[in-house]
Amino acid sequence: MRHELVHFLSHVENEQTMIRVIRNLNADAYGDLLHHLEYTSPDTQERWQKILRKVLC
Repeated sequence: MRHELVHFLSHVENEQTMIRVIRNLNADAYGDLLHHLEYTSPDTQERWQKILRKVLC
C-alpha cells in the first residue's frame, strides 16, 4: 500500500482535480485507485465514487 496515495485520495476535494486524475488512469492504475480507496474513510470513498460515476457513466 502506498501511504502517499491514500493521503492524496483522502485530502483532494477539488472536483476538477479528481476528474483529471480519473481520466488519466490506465487499467492498472484504475485498479490501484480502487484498491487504495479501501483504506480511506467512508466519506472519502463516497466522494470518489460520486466522481467516478460522473466520469464513467
